Amino acid sequence: LQDETLHEAKNIMAITTASQTHGRGTNKRTWIGKRGNTFLTVAVPSDDIQIPLSLLPLQIGVILAQNINNVILHHSSNRDKQSSSSKATVTLKWPNDVLINDKKVAGVLIESDKDHGGNYYFLIGIGINYKFAPKVESVGPERGREATCICDYLQHEEENHHDDNKEDDNDSGVEEAKELGIKVAKDIQQWIQLQKIWDGAAEDVVNKWENWARFGQKLVLRDTVGCEIVIPLNVEKDGRLRVQGQDGRERLLCFDYLI
Repeated sequence: LQDETLHEAKNIMAITTASQTHGRGTNKRTWIGKRGNTFLTVAVPSDDIQIPLSLLPLQIGVILAQNINNVILHHSSNRDKQSSSSKATVTLKWPNDVLINDKKVAGVLIESDKDHGGNYYFLIGIGINYKFAPKVESVGPERGREATCICDYLQHEEENHHDDNKEDDNDSGVEEAKELGIKVAKDIQQWIQLQKIWDGAAEDVVNKWENWARFGQKLVLRDTVGCEIVIPLNVEKDGRLRVQGQDGRERLLCFDYLI
């Protein structure tokens, strides 16, 4: 954004790479990035977003869930399609973590910055575990949900075993991961243009997000004292999550992180 020779003001811009260093998750936590996974940043002019900003993370989650599910279905042969789809259930955890069989496969971090001309952008950072599922701590400040990767659901287990703690000596999966990033970027761009002219865009975001969600399951508020357990009930029109606490009371979450 700061290089005017590479970026034309007020245009959507996307960058994808084969590997990532110093990746960040929510609250400055570490995002482990290995070659063979998908790393994408999409810069969207802030003026382009016409729906409530609180719905933007949900829509990005919907786009990711759709693309990840499509990759799994596309790589399934006609003979194995039913068994593959039944063992790989793609869902969304509020606001935009994508899960496969309750294990995290993708995450999103949205920040804001301005370009060389002072124009503000939303920087949508996306990480998708295509080939590798990093080890995630279950305790401590870096604790999170167990991870998985897309490749675990593309082949039979005996054909797909790999050590996630070692780097591969080949580039298998790198092009596929890059293609996935490009497809996601194009879908984001198309949706940005659509929501500018569609009055029903905000309602559509909530409806589609709920189609990928699984309500009623107990989740943990990661950054609360005692790791409070809550049960998601529904998503409000503005994207906030209604939950029920252990005391039976309901409340709305805005910026909390759930495990």
